[in-house]
Amino acid sequence: MCFQLPLLADLYVLIETRSRSTILRFLDHFLPFRLQSAAEYELPQFAEAPTVIFSQDSDVIAYCEQHSNEPYSLYWCSGRKGEPQHAMVHYTTDGCTILGLSVGERGQEEPLLQALKEWSGSDIAYVTDEMPPHRVSGSLSGRRLCIARDCARTQGRAVLPRISAATKLPRMNVGLPWTGEARTVLPP
Repeated sequence: MCFQLPLLADLYVLIETRSRSTILRFLDHFLPFRLQSAAEYELPQFAEAPTVIFSQDSDVIAYCEQHSNEPYSLYWCSGRKGEPQHAMVHYTTDGCTILGLSVGERGQEEPLLQALKEWSGSDIAYVTDEMPPHRVSGSLSGRRLCIARDCARTQGRAVLPRISAATKLPRMNVGLPWTGEARTVLPP
């Protein structure tokens, strides 16, 4: 017998820190009753011969705080019913972090994305359907916002474009080639 799982909407914001305390505050705020989604964490991620293996998510968070160019993606599922159903932390190769939440109930995307933007202080945000972000924040410049803008590099620090809180972000598939225009893949 086949079971059809609901399609989850992934909400992402980009922040310019890898601070362990920021990551833990994010998790405690949005998914306080969480379960690790992995039994072990290999570094480098997806390596055939990992150099380090951690058993706790907190060890990976501490490691990535100290190694600003190490890309890594961590996932948690909720230990309770309700939204959000999952939380994600994606460390980019250029020292930034993409925080994410997954929701299954349609209509919850906008309010939760707004709460995530307000909590993080980031206007760099988007909604997609079960599509992880890229590992370099600069490569997301247009894709993450559905707006053609460049992520300029200044003195080794990403200078991120600012978007008005009133900007309506369409649902998009960030895996599509960027053409400078929004690509809506699901009806609202």
